[in-house]
Amino acid sequence: MRTLTGAMAPHRHGPAARVAGVLTGLLLVSAVARADVTLMREVLRETTTFTDQTLRTRGTERIRIRGDAVRLDDLMLGQSLVVRLDRKELIHLNHLRRTASALPLKTLECRREAVLGGIKAARERAAETTDAARLDAVLRGFGLYPAPPRVERRTTGDRATIAGRDAVRVRFDVEGETRLDLWLFAGGPESRTYGDALAALFAVPPAVADAMRQFPGLPLREESRYAWFLDRIRVTAEATAIEIADVPVSEFAPPADYRDAPFALLPDDSPPMLPAVPPENP
Repeated sequence: MRTLTGAMAPHRHGPAARVAGVLTGLLLVSAVARADVTLMREVLRETTTFTDQTLRTRGTERIRIRGDAVRLDDLMLGQSLVVRLDRKELIHLNHLRRTASALPLKTLECRREAVLGGIKAARERAAETTDAARLDAVLRGFGLYPAPPRVERRTTGDRATIAGRDAVRVRFDVEGETRLDLWLFAGGPESRTYGDALAALFAVPPAVADAMRQFPGLPLREESRYAWFLDRIRVTAEATAIEIADVPVSEFAPPADYRDAPFALLPDDSPPMLPAVPPENP
């Protein structure tokens, strides 16, 4: 199937057109039920690192989905992250160094808890100081709240054509603040796989992941905040092309000539030093 491209063009629908749009969406869900998907996006990332550095990068991202596997390619940095939900494993590929690093999802969870546990302990010690509010902001950035947060899904009624596909705007608010502002294409099972991959990476709080499962879709445009390993990132992205076609299963495994390397996106042992004045949540 050919690739469809197109610029975003907001438009309004009358009642008849809205019904037709719903029917079209249902047909698309059926049409892509067994298909793989490749999504090309232009992305601006504003990253606040664990050591209080702010980085801004702009580039092209490719998202490929097949079954229970998702591959995210940063075409500017020459790196890929493969989320294998079927094997409960992450694979990081560095194409410049020709290295592959594998990490079980359970190990990711344990390392993440160890690192963020240090922030929680610091917050307890700082309970009566002016640093408490800043530490709370850091914890919120990683999706950690004192109690299960209140999550609201808001469908705005806005629709647009992005990369040749009909998209609807959906916002996910956490404690009254918008965390995800998404223009979603209602695809098939691959939409749920993508959301499950974000949840497996702890990119969104569990309550947000649950809300996303009730309204799955592929993000054709977004302005969102994610936790990304030990970084907090603000993402502005827009799809430029979608291709619904088979993706080889080999794309979700390390190339045979890549050498093994440690998984560098999280520390192995001790967490990095917490900044003296923790940054606000981006």
